[in-house]
Amino acid sequence: MRKGQSSSSAAAFIAIMTVLIILYILFLPPDIREELLSDGGSNGGSGSDGSGSSITTNVLFRETIGKVSYLKDTEKYYDIPSVRIYAPTSGQLLKGIPSVFIKNALFDKEQAVYTTTFDIDKKSTTNVVISFTVTDHYGPLSISLNDRKIFNGEIEGNKFLRLSDSDLSSTNELKFSVPNPGVIFWNSNKYALENVQITGDVTDYTSSSSTQKFSITQTEKDNLESATLYFRPVCTLSDVGPLEIKLNNKILFDAVADCGTRSFASIDINEIKAGSNELRFSVDKGSYLLDNLMVKIELEKPAYKTYFFDISDEFFVKDPESARCGDYD
Repeated sequence: MRKGQSSSSAAAFIAIMTVLIILYILFLPPDIREELLSDGGSNGGSGSDGSGSSITTNVLFRETIGKVSYLKDTEKYYDIPSVRIYAPTSGQLLKGIPSVFIKNALFDKEQAVYTTTFDIDKKSTTNVVISFTVTDHYGPLSISLNDRKIFNGEIEGNKFLRLSDSDLSSTNELKFSVPNPGVIFWNSNKYALENVQITGDVTDYTSSSSTQKFSITQTEKDNLESATLYFRPVCTLSDVGPLEIKLNNKILFDAVADCGTRSFASIDINEIKAGSNELRFSVDKGSYLLDNLMVKIELEKPAYKTYFFDISDEFFVKDPESARCGDYD
């Protein structure tokens, strides 16, 4: 019985003390009560100066500043290896026929027409010529290219016929024929041709182009102000055609270069990409050696932001004797 009474008395005592402590805290001044309740806490608004004193952290400024970049230099140079491109042109035999014999008579028409075909690459082939030697003939000779008559008349000796580019196709049909003798039925029109050749100037484009690359960073792209390609063409002016330079498939330069003189081409900065960029050099005629190749880029200095903010008087310590490490003074 005594043990039950003792337990009840202890519980009542603890409850009374708890109520008194709560009342005591509630009647404390707000600053003392806040310091008492936050003492020893670990939240983001307070800390310790190492001596056991609590320090309240106050956020003075908060702003999302975005991406911050750093550039050491405002100019950069990208050296590019030398480039040699050439497109040599040479005369070539496109089709050769040792001999041709055609004859048209009243009772013999089987050999009245001779037809042959030949192929060309229209892009690389120019100045196509037919040549042959007449060793025997009677009457007129007709020559057609792709069903278009290119010659009609009597001929002897050596003959050269230049074919128009507009008449040529990738695959071509060449036809030799003689007409019917007509009322002179006892005669026959005939032609004996030897060494029939079709020749043309063919350009080899195998080594006519070359590709080089350079890379820039995203930071450089973001601050790009201007870009220039420099080069020195070594060539013979009378032997070369236009030099074409492309950046990422956009034309930078398309003209006959000034041989032996350092040249340049301005680059549209919108055509330059962050990462790898492709330079393509090509020529349709002659030979170029491009050395001292270099891409120069100029960069704007990044604009570093400066922020200003006010600090309320309540954060300044007015009593020097009560100043603590970490307060604003």
